[in-house]
Amino acid sequence: MFKHHFFAVLLLFQLALIDTTVLGQKVDSSRIHGSMKNYLFVVPQYLIMDGIRLDYDRTLKNDFFRVGAGAMVFYPGGGGYAVKDFDRVTSLFGFGIMPNVKIQGYSSVKKNLGSGVSRLIIYIEFAPQFQYHRVEHETEVPQEFVENGITYYEFERGMVNSTVFRGGLNFNFGWQITLGRFVTDVYIGMGYRKSYIDPTSAPTSSGYYGFSPGWESILYTGFLVNAGVKFGIVF
Repeated sequence: MFKHHFFAVLLLFQLALIDTTVLGQKVDSSRIHGSMKNYLFVVPQYLIMDGIRLDYDRTLKNDFFRVGAGAMVFYPGGGGYAVKDFDRVTSLFGFGIMPNVKIQGYSSVKKNLGSGVSRLIIYIEFAPQFQYHRVEHETEVPQEFVENGITYYEFERGMVNSTVFRGGLNFNFGWQITLGRFVTDVYIGMGYRKSYIDPTSAPTSSGYYGFSPGWESILYTGFLVNAGVKFGIVF
């Protein structure tokens, strides 16, 4: 229910930002004095991966380069996809950072009267990322006991906390469409993820069982198709 309300509010917010005076009209470039440089985006697909992501970009003076960063927070109660490879997850907390550099390859001559930004911008993006996750879940926990002077171990189900570190790199092509101050950004590319479970954080965990997690899992290591859509504003 929360997700449905979130998307409804987001849609209304986006519609309110559209400058209707520029729809279907040619803008007199003499009326535009400079362009807005700051972008703020929300990446809605993270809602189904137990998190939320906000991106901030800043266009440099020559309008050819853009630098920015994305901030991610992960929380319990999402779709469960990020931690689907853990048994009986009771809590999740995580955060991440993704700095990026965009190189503008094309910008349309037509600009928006409200923001001075080109209607269409095509770019390439380089973006490394890092994530930290703390997951409380049920798994097989070794129990030590001594019998006849010999130490034995047996496994029992118990709750443990696993710490997962993730690194990655993204290379994307993107299309940015701006109407007034409202921006829709669609991107697709390739990415690589490397996940590591801190062995000192839990006696054992699902990450050691030798299976191959899906690409959406925080345990996944390997290449993947990196694609999505972002909605935001320019200011």
